[in-house]
Amino acid sequence: VALLCSGSELREPGEPLGPSQIWNANRGLLAAALAAPWVALTDLGAVPDDPAQLAAALLRAADGADLVISTGGMADGDEDHMPRLLRASGGTVHALRVAIKPGKPVGLGTLGGAVHVGLPGNPVAAFVAWSMLGAPLLRRLAGLADPLPVFRTVRLSAPLLRRPGRAEFRPACLQPAGPDGLPGVELMAPNFAARIALLARADGLALIPAQAERLDAGARVDFLSF
Repeated sequence: VALLCSGSELREPGEPLGPSQIWNANRGLLAAALAAPWVALTDLGAVPDDPAQLAAALLRAADGADLVISTGGMADGDEDHMPRLLRASGGTVHALRVAIKPGKPVGLGTLGGAVHVGLPGNPVAAFVAWSMLGAPLLRRLAGLADPLPVFRTVRLSAPLLRRPGRAEFRPACLQPAGPDGLPGVELMAPNFAARIALLARADGLALIPAQAERLDAGARVDFLSF
């Protein structure tokens, strides 16, 4: 597995930040998620938003890898080069928008002999897209018998109002079980795609169905523990 994070604004945690710079939270987050005895990780670090450097990094990553993971560059901004560079390098992109929140700008494709997973740049969005799409794909490539994530049923501790349309994976904290034996779950803040600290405080992700506009306290939802 080869990992690269795109973005001229990225600095390693602990380094001083200049104007418009941010720490590269995705690198450590994904390296930890990939820490398995059956994964041989090549970490290419951060790559600036320069098309030539990104193209070279993608080709280097795909050389000998089964799976290439990139973060950033998958949306519609002026510096979002990844889909165009993949195609120009002879790769394919099969998906660019997925109806999940967070994690909508996701690229799934190929480059050389490798499968490519292009994750969003926001850390929680990258984590959700990796957990729901990338990790099952990696486990399938590795030949594991049960590649899909395993959810359990919990009950909401408070009512929820939301805009329907996308399945939402909300960081959440578990609460004590009720009389029926099902744990409660407290949802965390709704605007969370870039707030990586919420993941550190959460016990897992609560899945809010795409069609749901209102859920009452006590409603059953699926929950994926970390």
